[in-house]
Amino acid sequence: MKKILSAVLAAAMVLSMGVMAFAADVNFGSGTGNEFTTKDGQLTFEKAFVVRGNTAEIVSVNNGYDKLESGDVIYFPVHDSAASGGGADIMGKAAKNWQIKINNAEYVDDADFVNLDTSKGDGQAISNVDGDVANNTLFVKVSLTDFSDFTDENVNFYFYIYDTTTKVRSDRVTVKFKMNNYKDTLKEEDLDWVITVVGPKAYKYDSKAKAKNATFDFNGAAFAEVKLFPGETYKVNVNTKYDKEIAKMYPEADFEFVELSGDFDKVADVVLPSSKDNKFIYEVVDGDLVA
Repeated sequence: MKKILSAVLAAAMVLSMGVMAFAADVNFGSGTGNEFTTKDGQLTFEKAFVVRGNTAEIVSVNNGYDKLESGDVIYFPVHDSAASGGGADIMGKAAKNWQIKINNAEYVDDADFVNLDTSKGDGQAISNVDGDVANNTLFVKVSLTDFSDFTDENVNFYFYIYDTTTKVRSDRVTVKFKMNNYKDTLKEEDLDWVITVVGPKAYKYDSKAKAKNATFDFNGAAFAEVKLFPGETYKVNVNTKYDKEIAKMYPEADFEFVELSGDFDKVADVVLPSSKDNKFIYEVVDGDLVA
């Protein structure tokens, strides 16, 4: 299948090699199903912070969080359970012999040790929602990837800190979440209507139907018309996440991003609505904008 990948912006609009955004439900808590759990070790993780944009949410054993998305950044304060007074969060840099080990790393864009700076960025967002987290607290920072593809509705990965000198590991942190209503079937008569895409979806076109044109409305950000073929499955999604890296390269431009994804057999005709003048469309090629 030919994959149609595109994206957009405003005052300078961007078309890029799009990636699949991933909306999901998660409950960072004990029990079965979606969960955030730890296992064994002196270093523990008692809560976490999900940061998206300039806001943060506390995620703990007693606080469910049902809006985890790909591209989110999760901060896990590293807690020393053996410290005096019943344990304490670690302050300062991580030991040089500590490593972050990740299983199923395809779901993780990056993971590293960071220290909280409450005066700026994510540190400020975290301090706004939890004043008990002190400046210079050690965190494991895990950035979820924007999935360019997926095979099912479940995401499951875990990580732990490994001490290369003592050969001892920390608690194992397991993150599980799933996307509801991931799969759907399209019948021939469904293609008489506009198909609205608001999150990742896998549509299977009825094998007994005839090949037919379909119109996809990517949550009002763009429209695509493309021919669907019986028995085929099409994965589609829309992502309007702001790309800070591209924006930094062109500080004079006022960007507004939209990324589309679709596994289609044929090239799609894509319409990008524009409510203002002086807009331009670009493609991102090797990190640069090309008209």
